Amino acid sequence: MKKFLIGAMLFGVMTFTFTGCGGNKMAYSTSVPNNVLSEFHDMYPAADDVRWKLKDGLYQADFEISGKDMKAVYTADGNLVRIDS
Repeated sequence: MKKFLIGAMLFGVMTFTFTGCGGNKMAYSTSVPNNVLSEFHDMYPAADDVRWKLKDGLYQADFEISGKDMKAVYTADGNLVRIDS
C-alpha cells in the first residue's frame, strides 16, 4: 500500500510538471507526435502558453509570442499546413 501511495504521488507531480504549470513555456502532450513537437519547437522556440488540439486529423497549437495570440496547424508527419496570427 505504501508503494502504491508513493507511486501515485510521483505520478501526480510528474503530470503537473509536464502539463503546463504556470511558468512552463510549453505544455507537452503525449498525444502529439514527437516530430510535430520538434517541428513546432524549431519554428517557435519562444512560444509561451502552448495548448495542443487534435482536430480533423490535424494537430493545432494555440500559443503566444510576445503577447500575440497565434495558431499553427500540422499534419501527423510534422508538415506545417497553416499559420494564423
